[in-house]
Amino acid sequence: MTCLDLKRFLDCPALPTLPEQIAKVLDETGRASAMDYNIVQIIQFDPSIASRVLQVANSRLYGYPAQIGSLQQAAGLLGPGVIKSIILTTPILERYSGEDSQWRVQIDYIRLLKTSAATGAIAGELANVFEGFETDVCFTAGLLHNLGRLALALLEPEPYIRCLRMAEETGKPLLEVEKERLGVTHEEIYSVLSSHWNYPDTLRRNKSAAGKENVAALVDLSARLAAQWGFETLSPAGTGQNGVRELCESLGLSWQAVDARQAELKNYAQQVSGQF
Repeated sequence: MTCLDLKRFLDCPALPTLPEQIAKVLDETGRASAMDYNIVQIIQFDPSIASRVLQVANSRLYGYPAQIGSLQQAAGLLGPGVIKSIILTTPILERYSGEDSQWRVQIDYIRLLKTSAATGAIAGELANVFEGFETDVCFTAGLLHNLGRLALALLEPEPYIRCLRMAEETGKPLLEVEKERLGVTHEEIYSVLSSHWNYPDTLRRNKSAAGKENVAALVDLSARLAAQWGFETLSPAGTGQNGVRELCESLGLSWQAVDARQAELKNYAQQVSGQF
């Protein structure tokens, strides 16, 4: 068993992203204002950049009276100059060099990004359809829901790969394997990161709220639907039809209403995840 120290993740000021993502955003900033629709679109599909934008927006430096839970709101408050500065200072993932390169080249980072984007898209659309949720907040929460897993894959690629292989071979949930082998799970990693970065409760996977106020439960539902529809190779617990129905009921949503929009939700998730 390899025990990971959560401080390892807290010591990282920003998660790296793929060089092609940086290139895309910088190309847009060179042709238009950073507040142009295309810029926000690209930023909101990249969990690493999005997490950094929210981290800065919620920092004491800016001192906004309320915590910012929406990426779109954060981008609007920070302005073009700060957004571009964040992009320029986002670390680039070196997949083919360094001591961990033999492990990094085995990780399908694009698949992780696609899964995050698809979950965000589904969460945003569900929030748009059913009353009681903020669309932008739910999209952002869905996009960031796998941030702990992304952090683990980026910063500790060897333990991540070993856990992934064991989960695939044994059929155990990835969270269970991580707890057994590493002593921590990617959900716990995200919990400490979101707290350290002063994210609002809506982005901290807080499941204490009930019914339609429970953004975390809506994101869980979105992640399970994304897994059912093939966006995730390792399905989270409760992905079966009964688990999805029960989660709908806990949110006060009609499973029939969700199921009726399956084609629409799936097509939008494919469109959004196709950005990578």
